[in-house]
Amino acid sequence: MTNETPQTCFHEELIQKHARKIEALETKAVYKEEMIKDVKQDMKDLNDKMDKLSDDVNEAIRKSITGDSDIDKRVTSLETTVRVLQWVTTLLFGSGLIWVIYSFIHH
Repeated sequence: MTNETPQTCFHEELIQKHARKIEALETKAVYKEEMIKDVKQDMKDLNDKMDKLSDDVNEAIRKSITGDSDIDKRVTSLETTVRVLQWVTTLLFGSGLIWVIYSFIHH
């Protein structure tokens, strides 16, 4: 006859406690992994938006430089026109004055 008595494991409760802790840690690890993936995606999206913003700023600067060049050309053109008009006005006034003096002398 064999003596078959159920064996009691003294550490069974401790093993179950550790198993529950391991399961909780695995759950936390999965959650944190998902959070890290979300943060990585958010960072990628943010970098994409920053690149777009940088492109927009560069485009605005390029347009500003082009606009400045156009303004410089227009100012130069206007200055040239003013000089020509001053010269023409002086010439016409001078010739008119000479005509008036000539008319007085010959009358």
